[in-house]
Amino acid sequence: MKGREDIPDSFGPIFGDAVHNFRAALDILANELVSLSGSQPRKAYFPFADTADGLEDQIKQKMRGAAADIVNAIRALKPYRGGNETLRALHDLDISDKHISILQIASTGMTGALPMRQVSYERISGDKPNRIRLKADFSKIAFTPIDLTGFSPDPPGIETLGKMTGSSIEIAIAKGLPFAGIEAIKTLNGLGDIAKNIVETFETLCLRR
Repeated sequence: MKGREDIPDSFGPIFGDAVHNFRAALDILANELVSLSGSQPRKAYFPFADTADGLEDQIKQKMRGAAADIVNAIRALKPYRGGNETLRALHDLDISDKHISILQIASTGMTGALPMRQVSYERISGDKPNRIRLKADFSKIAFTPIDLTGFSPDPPGIETLGKMTGSSIEIAIAKGLPFAGIEAIKTLNGLGDIAKNIVETFETLCLRR
């Protein structure tokens, strides 16, 4: 498989920056919430934890001075493992981006192997006394016209037939991370939505006070 352009090396860092910006928006929100509670923010950060019990410690450390209704709203969000997994994953992806690549490239829509059939048999002296020549049988595979503009000529003896329908390249979250295998843009949209919803939730809460 070949393409006219390689996927830019900058795509991974751009994705990581977007994730970090969503995470940073929650930290900025935390500072504002402490300030609106009438306290001076001191190392205020949006709290994340491994467990529900651990969240209480994080609230005490990172939301010191926040009003009771704000603290209760944070508890209701359950930003810990086993609680709101999507929200917790935003934090985990932000941390992972600082240490490892969070993206992988995968081809999708191409299932199985090409059907092959033997077309000749040769006996050759030397290191390879027997050699089988195989040919791909494309008779049952759907093709669409292919645009070769901008491509280098194929090697001698190789014929370009077309491209298989339904094949694509997908940029997804790497294995071992939250949302592993899920398409990157879909993931960003989901993380952006959850950060936006949290900000709007606290805006509504503060306006009612």
